[in-house]
Amino acid sequence: MAKRQWIFADRFLNRSDFHSYINDQNISIKRTEQTNGGQKITYRCSECRKFPQCDFQIRCLMKDENEYIASTSNTHNHSNRNATTPELEWSEKSVLNGFRTCPSVSIKQEKVAWKWKNGLDKSSILYWYGHTHVVPSSYCKQYTSSTWLHAYNTMPWTQFDEFSSWLYAGRLVTIPMMCSCKTNLKTYICKHAVGIMMHFGFYVVSDPGKLEDLGKRRRRPKKATSALCR
Repeated sequence: MAKRQWIFADRFLNRSDFHSYINDQNISIKRTEQTNGGQKITYRCSECRKFPQCDFQIRCLMKDENEYIASTSNTHNHSNRNATTPELEWSEKSVLNGFRTCPSVSIKQEKVAWKWKNGLDKSSILYWYGHTHVVPSSYCKQYTSSTWLHAYNTMPWTQFDEFSSWLYAGRLVTIPMMCSCKTNLKTYICKHAVGIMMHFGFYVVSDPGKLEDLGKRRRRPKKATSALCR
């Protein structure tokens, strides 16, 4: 590998002139070294990732606060841009892949939602307005759907612990696919939203046979008897 050649560029006697020179070169710090002659700073092209063939560098030797010696190596080369795949805008993606109004639900998520729906007391589902319903949570049994909604309207909390207990004791589920639980806020899908849609017939299960067998208890097959005992 050939040794890099450095050419003297300029000598600056104050910091402001040196910084003005650096700012005009479109460079950023690559590394800093401490030598016997002073601090040595190596700069490289700020767009070297975008233009990998650009090998332009500047090396500065700072002898003291009032002397900066700059040397250059090679020149800027921005003729060949790095081949990258541009990220499609969401509107262009919708043209190619179709625009989705709801997240896709996996079979595993369907099973979890099916199990939650079957274990839910249907009388505890409280209609609020529009497509929004209140369902109780297993986190806190202190609130029912009606008392949870009443607390939502009156805000009777005096301490944060009371508010926290109320917050996680109920779920606001809006059809389709909206829920106030942590999982839905993060992934836009949860067992509460899918389960409520299943309950009201707004969601069609992809494989009903697998879900029907989910709650059935499997029995151990009978042991085969010996042929001589028959």
